[in-house]
Amino acid sequence: MKKKVLALVLAFLLVFTTMISGFNSVVVNANGNEETGVNQEDVIKTENDEDNNEDNKTAEEDMTADEKQSQYDNDVVTADNDKPLGLEEDTNDVLAPEAQKSTAQQDSIKIEIFHHIDDDMEGFAPKIELIDKANGDILFTIEKEDMPKIQENAVTTIDTGCYIEANRELNLKISDKVIPLQEYFDGDPIEITVDGQKYEILSLDMWYDYKDGQPSSIGGIRIVLRQIYKPEDQVLKVKKYWYDCNFRHEIDLASRSVTTGWSRKYDTTQQYSDNPKKLVIDYYGSEILIKGGRILTSSEIPVSTVKVRLYVDGKATDQLIELTENGGWEGEFDVSQWVDKNGNYSYYSEDDGFYHYYTLSLVEEGMQEHGESIYESQVNFLGKVYNVVSVVGDHQAYLFNYEAVCENPIDIPVEKIWKNENGEIESDSDKLPEKIDVVLMNGDKEVAKKELNKDNNWRDVFKDLPRYEKDKGEIKYTVKEESVKGYKSEISGDLNKGFVITNTKASPWTPMVPPTRDIHVDKVWVGSDSTTMEAPVESVDVALYADGEATGKTVTLSVANNWQGSFEDLQASKTLGGELITYTVKEDGATDDDDIQIKGTWYHVSIDGTMTDGFTITNTKVPSDPHDNPPTPHDNPPVPSDNPPTPHDNPPVPSDNPPIARDTFAISGHKIWDDENNKDGKRPDTITVRLLADGVEVDHQVVSDAEDWTWTFSGLETFNNGQAITYTVTEDPVDGYTAYVEGYNITNTLTPAVIYHLEKAIPKTGVEDTQRITPLLGLAVLFLLLKRSKHA
Repeated sequence: MKKKVLALVLAFLLVFTTMISGFNSVVVNANGNEETGVNQEDVIKTENDEDNNEDNKTAEEDMTADEKQSQYDNDVVTADNDKPLGLEEDTNDVLAPEAQKSTAQQDSIKIEIFHHIDDDMEGFAPKIELIDKANGDILFTIEKEDMPKIQENAVTTIDTGCYIEANRELNLKISDKVIPLQEYFDGDPIEITVDGQKYEILSLDMWYDYKDGQPSSIGGIRIVLRQIYKPEDQVLKVKKYWYDCNFRHEIDLASRSVTTGWSRKYDTTQQYSDNPKKLVIDYYGSEILIKGGRILTSSEIPVSTVKVRLYVDGKATDQLIELTENGGWEGEFDVSQWVDKNGNYSYYSEDDGFYHYYTLSLVEEGMQEHGESIYESQVNFLGKVYNVVSVVGDHQAYLFNYEAVCENPIDIPVEKIWKNENGEIESDSDKLPEKIDVVLMNGDKEVAKKELNKDNNWRDVFKDLPRYEKDKGEIKYTVKEESVKGYKSEISGDLNKGFVITNTKASPWTPMVPPTRDIHVDKVWVGSDSTTMEAPVESVDVALYADGEATGKTVTLSVANNWQGSFEDLQASKTLGGELITYTVKEDGATDDDDIQIKGTWYHVSIDGTMTDGFTITNTKVPSDPHDNPPTPHDNPPVPSDNPPTPHDNPPVPSDNPPIARDTFAISGHKIWDDENNKDGKRPDTITVRLLADGVEVDHQVVSDAEDWTWTFSGLETFNNGQAITYTVTEDPVDGYTAYVEGYNITNTLTPAVIYHLEKAIPKTGVEDTQRITPLLGLAVLFLLLKRSKHA
């Protein structure tokens, strides 16, 4: 009777274990072949097959205790094999001779591997060995290549083919760890590494086969493990969306979808990257519900790239990424230094013995706090303002930029007015052209064209025009029309009021001699002391330009003509009655910076005057050192030597460009702090300002409040090889501030930290997972107590 009771307890234990595990079984037999539930006598049936479960339950009620024990044995034992997996030829002494039986009478050891359902176990293939603790003999080995593929939601069972008596102590070697089986029972987790990926053994225990109520041999080993330091836990993925001004959203912290088993899984079936309605962040399945708004098209998005910085506990980190349109506005941060082995943003403090949690937030470059919400801010892109919503989960974050002001596409009206030669509105439509075309322009790019005629009363509207252009800001629209013969055109208005094109009929043309004009030019030479100097050359050539284009005409100014000349009989306008041609002059050899080098000396060229009064070209000598003043003769000049030096065979050749000393100058600047008088206390004690000459650093200064935040760089040269030097200043980045350089002054604006975070959950420790094993252990203890009471 007691045997039947024990058999019933074992059967109940089998059913209970199967119900709570939620796993399928994968069995590897002694030949290394994997079997996956295709044969009732080879594998354990799971609760997934509800119909078979009900039939088995009915049949089980009619079975005796011995039959249930036999059924249990048949369920977990694979088919007979010629040679047990991992056993060597000389291992017949595993059991004492009197204890050895056939496979039909005695169960071999099974190794069961449990894992979290959200772990990636595809690469889990360690070498496993069973070792006699007393003598070190290897009783069973399964090589890496013989390990079965561990599938999702599955318990893998390995049939060792070993029959080992119950009182024999064993070591389990898995990967590089050797674990005493009889000593380890739900102790501290054991970390192992398999092909570079780390895992943690959470629980390890054995069970026994019984004969005549006594443990006769080791029945199996159960290993419960989980994957740690997962690659996906080392990054924070970021996705940005652009919306119009009607964007509305809600965050549902309670909604989540959890599967059966040990670990959560999220329902992401409604996550759409092109038009999201419900976004799931990996913070226990929290959802962002998009309640309104339209996603902007590519042409409506003001920029093609945005920089985002990661903040931890309100402080800026060195983690800065660029989200780009070409990259789908997606990116990721490396957060490995802030996560623990289970992917939680936490760390353990030895000081107080508690876990502490990091708070992560995202800040767009140029973002400013705005409004009452702690997680809503604003950013300005090329003159257009957008609100920013930042939502950060465990390893997924979203940024929403939506228009701060609803701005509809703009309409620009255009109107044509016709006037006669007296400036009066032309009432006789028969005297007007049939039509004209008006072109809407964005810079030099044609946007649209409208035809104006008497049928539309010489009016029309350019409709639904965008206000902004990507990476350029607000569009400055203009209009133009093809010239109308016999009319002068005048355009007034702007894109806000509309444009009016007034065409006034020109006075009747009378034959006339095309107008011409003469332009006089003279040359002045000035020394470095600002006094008139003798010309260093006999002549110079001056070129004539018409509307900025070279005409090919030149005049020579020289000592002979007293440095004066004229361009004569020049065409006054391109067409009769048309706009006048603008003539200018330029000295041949002068640079774009109006400097010229003559016989190794630099002169600055300045041109004054008008076409009517004539032009004066002044060449002013650039100061040099030594000064222009000649040396004073000695009172006692040296007496010539009786033996003058012999001339060199190869006397040195004078340089074409001897070195020229330059005048120097200084530039100054000052710092402007835009931080409400350092209200947050973030202003640094010093800053570093760097001076660049043509983009290359040439000097720097460390500036503080002691210098009243001002700086001066002196002794700066004006030219470099005849080219004017362009000086600029930069500043080393100041944490928490955004710098703006205007001239040689620098304004630093405080960049506030914008934080939106979700309340932190208890980190994943694995404790809740082992709770599923606890009921089994309780039943096992109950069974042992009953057994002992029997023999008491």
